[in-house]
Amino acid sequence: MPKRIFQKGSIKSPGEWITFKIGAMAKLADMITALFCYGTGIESVKIVDDEEMIKAFKKHRESVIDTIPKNRLLLFNAKDGWDPLCKFLGKSKPNIPYPHVNRRDKSRRLWDFQARVALVLNALLVLAFAIGLGSICSKVHT
Repeated sequence: MPKRIFQKGSIKSPGEWITFKIGAMAKLADMITALFCYGTGIESVKIVDDEEMIKAFKKHRESVIDTIPKNRLLLFNAKDGWDPLCKFLGKSKPNIPYPHVNRRDKSRRLWDFQARVALVLNALLVLAFAIGLGSICSKVHT
């Protein structure tokens, strides 16, 4: 006897499963937007709109610059390495190289990998939907 993927009392079909997943993704996007707005003090923003996100970032940055006293604010560019950071904190420079974890070339490879994974997952969702629909159609015509 084949093992059931969709257990009794839970989601009943592949179609319902896909609908559930899409709804969960929409809620996640809403949560990310709400957290961004809460963290920046911005009322609303479309996180998928690059221009709007840049505008929101600049607005938040200016708000921070206007609010924090100059002697307590470090406008830091990671490309500058340890020197400005250590000077600001009153600490000596470590004997290790400054970490560059968000280098563009490495980030690009990660983004490309994530895009490929998303493509495969989307293809699997479509396949699951097609199998479910085919199963339903074959039962209707039997």
